[in-house]
Amino acid sequence: MKKARIVLDKDYIISSIDPRIYGSFVEHLGRAVYGGIYEPGHPLADQQGFRRDVLEMVRKLNVPVVRYPGGNFVSGFNWEDSVGPADRRPKRLDLAWFTTETNAVGLHEFADWAEKAGTQIMYDNVKAVNTEEKPMNVAPCAGPSAKMNKGKAYVMVPSLSWNVIRFEK
Repeated sequence: MKKARIVLDKDYIISSIDPRIYGSFVEHLGRAVYGGIYEPGHPLADQQGFRRDVLEMVRKLNVPVVRYPGGNFVSGFNWEDSVGPADRRPKRLDLAWFTTETNAVGLHEFADWAEKAGTQIMYDNVKAVNTEEKPMNVAPCAGPSAKMNKGKAYVMVPSLSWNVIRFEK
């Protein structure tokens, strides 16, 4: 029988580790968003409805980047449904989890949450699924801008405070 030997040396470093490996994601599943990071009316919710206790825990964990929208939810996510006045956003059946997506938490709200949590954003596969699969225009992330699609203007990034590090397709 062959034998192997492993030697561990904490001072032997090959290279640095990209901090993104310690990242996370937020998916609209169960209580991850509604009743999790976002719960207006909760005694620990801030003015935007984000749970301060959850924000504090994410900051303590020092999560370097959060992918949004994460998980299987992204398969039916339409960025156009998640921008603009929250009370005018469409409610849709999420076909991945067979729940109603209210779009109360959209791209802008998530950016606000990420800033409060002290993490960077990785937008994942953000596309307009109901409009010829057009991906979100990355250019607006450089500053205030609007996206035109089928005659509607969408203000994508109201400030440079969004800490988007990359877009994934």
